[in-house]
Amino acid sequence: MVLLGNPFSGVTCAPELFPGPVGAIGQLMPPGAGGSLLRSVAFFDGSGAGGPLLALAQWAALGPGAVLIGGRRRTRPSAAPPAPTREPALAG
Repeated sequence: MVLLGNPFSGVTCAPELFPGPVGAIGQLMPPGAGGSLLRSVAFFDGSGAGGPLLALAQWAALGPGAVLIGGRRRTRPSAAPPAPTREPALAG
């Protein structure tokens, strides 16, 4: 998220200035969506805030959902560790 989300976010410049799909990818990540939402509300009276708001809502639902799914995953109880063996020369 930090390595791709922050540079591709387009917060310091317009996301349209990025080459190819990089600007669109950045707007789907939380830093880019948050910056666009802030820009829409502060300068354009909320016009165009629906897309960034939807992206942030999806991330907000995806995060706790992934945590809950990860917490429900059961792991097999491991077998008891083998008893330590001694070297024949040291068994004395």
